[in-house]
Amino acid sequence: MPRGSHPNSLANLVKFSATHQPVNGGRKPSKLKKYLKENNVSNEDVGRMIRNVLFNFSLGQLQNLQHDRKKPMIIRLFARAFLADWERGSLQNFQTFVERSYGAPKVEVNVSGGLDITVLSPQDRRARIDELLAGLEFNRQPTPTEGAVDVDVQE
Repeated sequence: MPRGSHPNSLANLVKFSATHQPVNGGRKPSKLKKYLKENNVSNEDVGRMIRNVLFNFSLGQLQNLQHDRKKPMIIRLFARAFLADWERGSLQNFQTFVERSYGAPKVEVNVSGGLDITVLSPQDRRARIDELLAGLEFNRQPTPTEGAVDVDVQE
């Protein structure tokens, strides 16, 4: 039986619509990001939280902090998110906090090339493009015999 032709496989080929949605609706947003957005936590608050919590607490203290019901929810979520990253060996949430607090690092892009088209006039630019295209195989004009097709015409 060819792959994908089993009746059970064919029964699963129902397209999703507004009324028919998948059981797992996709990737869930981070609880911490959701909390930050919903509660309008400022960048300064995030910066203070990073400096006062993350840089001053040990791993054990962070583990205790996430379960301490007397602490604000944002601090507990922060500790939980950072510990989850710690377990995965990731810095994703830390990076999100730092970028939110201090801004994303500037990325310098170096572009190099052999031709600066800003110094060419439109006519010179067109001439250069035509010159480059003239050397390409697909742009050359066929000879009269290359594109010819023999057709028998009966009268």
